[in-house]
Amino acid sequence: MSEHAKDFLLALALIAIAGIALAILAATTGEPKISGAGVLTFATLPSIYAGALIALSALLALNAFRSCIRTGWRKAADAVVAPSSDADAKGPTQKTILSRTVATLLLLIVYALLLQYVHFMVLTTLFLAVLFVVLGQRSWLWVPLIAVLGGAGFYALFIWGLNLPI
Repeated sequence: MSEHAKDFLLALALIAIAGIALAILAATTGEPKISGAGVLTFATLPSIYAGALIALSALLALNAFRSCIRTGWRKAADAVVAPSSDADAKGPTQKTILSRTVATLLLLIVYALLLQYVHFMVLTTLFLAVLFVVLGQRSWLWVPLIAVLGGAGFYALFIWGLNLPI
């Protein structure tokens, strides 16, 4: 079985697990999990985590499905993916991993320090864009698009979804 098919099955399993967790949480309390600022229940954070797990697993399933469509279902089910060269098999070097880790930590510290001075949406969008570049994403189309959508999504989550002042 190919890696894409395995990813697709893993994503479906994770979605099922998160769905079961949400059903169990809904059965334990009849009130909404996020009803407003200061009215959070014991099930609020697990509900947010389960929702995030469903969203991320759906992205994994979509990506695996697209890969299976590109390579063909029959090839995806039978293929064994081998790295094309030694450089692909090795992956990033220890130096690259260390520098990315340090840069990410420094970026988080700067983000936390500037949060009280710069508007949340602007700073979060810039933070996401720089983080994508630090972690190796170089697409001039996707980096700004995902950064803006991510900043707007977090803003909407905190302001409208959780009713939390930023």
